[in-house]
Amino acid sequence: MSAQLFPYNRTVSRPRSFTPDEQATWAPVAAMMELLPRRIDAQLLRDDDLTHFDYFAMAVLTRADEHTLRMSELADLTNATRPRLSHVIGRLEKRGYVVRSKASDDARGTDVRLTHEGRRKAIAATPGHVDNVRDVVLDALTSDQRAQLRQIAYLVLERLDPTGQVAGLGRGDFEQRRKRPRNTAGGHKGAEPQKYASRRKAARSGEIWSPG
Repeated sequence: MSAQLFPYNRTVSRPRSFTPDEQATWAPVAAMMELLPRRIDAQLLRDDDLTHFDYFAMAVLTRADEHTLRMSELADLTNATRPRLSHVIGRLEKRGYVVRSKASDDARGTDVRLTHEGRRKAIAATPGHVDNVRDVVLDALTSDQRAQLRQIAYLVLERLDPTGQVAGLGRGDFEQRRKRPRNTAGGHKGAEPQKYASRRKAARSGEIWSPG
């Protein structure tokens, strides 16, 4: 967690240390980044013997055509290094949740496919994961606060993930999705672009569409 190493010098237009307001904003964010992944991992490991990254990778595969992606594409979508992803996929393959095969259109490429057993495992793990996320994050917020959190997340993600690939967004979607939600005729507060309607439908039918 960042610490205030130097006193704030009001004579400098852009101090090299945090201003009091910046420190007050960043400190709780840094604490959440430290604590939240452990809490999410702990539940999935305890209940389903999966890390959150295992679950994330499997969830991404559930949304792919025929539940199959090129390893390089899966690495991009999960923000993983190739060695890390290879290790994780190897572990999941030993458990029968995925299978790897040579790409038919590229001798150097490798495809990874989520098996039926892997999809069943991911779906079975979802209720406990959702309950945990609700308990730790979502239930602490009102509906309006959740909308504010989404808007803030999109602003930061626009810098961290400008193409929107990890967030499941496309170019230009950040600007649309981080606008202040409002009630409109035929819509609802915080409505998502139409392109996400299929994911909502998949979620209602038991598919996994959320990356985490």
